[in-house]
Amino acid sequence: MGLFRRRREREITEAVAYARCHGDRGNEIVRVTKRPPYALPQRRRGYHVSVPGEILRQAFADKIDQRRT
Repeated sequence: MGLFRRRREREITEAVAYARCHGDRGNEIVRVTKRPPYALPQRRRGYHVSVPGEILRQAFADKIDQRRT
């Protein structure tokens, strides 16, 4: 029956558990490399807005007021 788990007869150490999950470390040397500095992408040029912000804000406020009534 698959409902019951088999109990381990011996407990494993933390080092053995780590090796099973992440693999054995070995004797490899870790080299730290430096990345070139991150360059930000160029900003998009501004685009022409057909409706000024104040008119847009007023139209939105009017639309909200119409919902209330």
